[in-house]
Amino acid sequence: HSKERRVSGTGGCNQFSGHYEIDGRTINFGVMATTMMACPDSTDVDLAMVAALEQAKSYRRTAHHVELLDSDGMVVARFEARELL
Repeated sequence: HSKERRVSGTGGCNQFSGHYEIDGRTINFGVMATTMMACPDSTDVDLAMVAALEQAKSYRRTAHHVELLDSDGMVVARFEARELL
């Protein structure tokens, strides 16, 4: 939601949302609000997704990917563009 500078999504079970700021290649996600559903198969993915957003300090964009990088320049998340059918 770029106009509102908000992000939302799911790791497979729980949903998350929050705000972000971009300045050049620097990105900062605020504290994420999450649901707390009891989903035994996807809890790790949900937690890892929110942790990656909170660790992100910069980003790198290519034709088909966006990578979030931590303060050491290590990739904490990689997102791939997919065409919806």
